[in-house]
Amino acid sequence: MHEDFTIIDICLEALCSTISTMTTVFLMLFLTGIMTEMGYFHKISFIARPLASISRLPAVSASTFVVSLGSLLAANTMTARLKEEGHLTDHQAFLSALMNTVPVYFRELFTYQLAFVIPVLGLFVGGAYAIIFSVTGIIKLLIVMALGRRYLADESMAFDGTVKSSQKKSILEAARGSLSGEIPIFLRMAGIFFVTTFLVLYLNENGTLASMNAVPLAHFFQVPPETIVPLTV
Repeated sequence: MHEDFTIIDICLEALCSTISTMTTVFLMLFLTGIMTEMGYFHKISFIARPLASISRLPAVSASTFVVSLGSLLAANTMTARLKEEGHLTDHQAFLSALMNTVPVYFRELFTYQLAFVIPVLGLFVGGAYAIIFSVTGIIKLLIVMALGRRYLADESMAFDGTVKSSQKKSILEAARGSLSGEIPIFLRMAGIFFVTTFLVLYLNENGTLASMNAVPLAHFFQVPPETIVPLTV
């Protein structure tokens, strides 16, 4: 009975966490969808078109990259929707999603690395971490370009024009289009979020997470034993 009660508590906690988090996600995706339906992102996609062109990605990938400057989640949701609607092939969607992660490295250089990591860890350790973190973004972008030029040479770009709005949409039409396109993806995201949250809470409750340690990892990288606790965390 106690175990059942605990599972019920965990379910309720996971559900509350899902509702509070996914409400914000839904609003963000809904607003992004409206802006996409009204063609706002397409108008400024020229910013990223050179990157998309070098990577042999279609023009719509430039639009999702622009969205990722503000929200990676919204950008990859937009990429998933374009793939489902047939505007991106599997390879194009994969590389577009990978390219969408690049702005995070440079945005967090100012919002996280310079503001938090370097002051806490010091100029040498924190600075090295910030440099490695930023270089990772550059390497990832180079990988996208290399894979795009290698594997996308024969893939059709015929869908580029189909996502360009040929007529102006009203705010209500854009809202309806946003809802119809985002809700199926949002429901899958919410389901995955709930299941993942439940599993993490359950494993924490029964002591599985607490039983893990990073001793083998510390030995492998030959780091001091004092680092075991933060590595485990």
